Amino acid sequence: MPPLTTIGFDADDTLWENELYYHAAKRRFAAQLSFACPEEHSLAALDEIEVRNVDIYGYGIKSFSLSMIEAAARLLPDRLEPELIDSVLAISKEMLLHPVELIDGVTAALDRLAAAYSLVLLTKGDLFEQQLKIKRSGIADRFRAVRVLQAKTAEVYAQVLGDLGVPPGEFVMVGNSLRSDILPAIELGARAVFIPHALTWSHEHVQAEHLPSHGWIEIASLADLPSALQALEAEQPWRTAACD
Repeated sequence: MPPLTTIGFDADDTLWENELYYHAAKRRFAAQLSFACPEEHSLAALDEIEVRNVDIYGYGIKSFSLSMIEAAARLLPDRLEPELIDSVLAISKEMLLHPVELIDGVTAALDRLAAAYSLVLLTKGDLFEQQLKIKRSGIADRFRAVRVLQAKTAEVYAQVLGDLGVPPGEFVMVGNSLRSDILPAIELGARAVFIPHALTWSHEHVQAEHLPSHGWIEIASLADLPSALQALEAEQPWRTAACD
């Protein structure tokens, strides 16, 4: 494999916290409906609707808002009062206004890596929402390019790399989603580094039997990324014991 020149970074739950706030929001939603529905029942309905609506509304807080309202309408068809809708929307508004919380070590890791690699930010979701997060993050200037994508597929990655003039063999994608960050990069012929997050949305999970046998490595945190890149470039074994 050729030497790596460009690192692509996922944003949500790779560079800054995201799913943490969704979990808290879902609990608040369930609590608001608890006068009529068991909280676990509300959470299950919301999750099912949210996954289905991704293909209609895309990712992000606006899509999540519509899913909460749809779930409330399903669970309380005769009791969906304006006050309840207002309280559900208040959850979404608070999420949109929440400060960006960088994951520990992100700034130092980016500064270190920028000395040897070209860095690009590839995040998925609602354009307005993601641009707001990027601005608030304070790290946008570390990246050669920033792209907000509607989906992460091998075709989308190929288009981005083509625009940047980066051959797939020189590219490595870093992220917390096996489905969105790892599999498409490997399919394209690039390499990938998986940094699991404790609260990654179940929709992004991939069964072990569907994972590629090579081309990627799993690490615990961004602090381990430099050594992981060295291993990938040296064509050392690409999978850690944690992945087997």
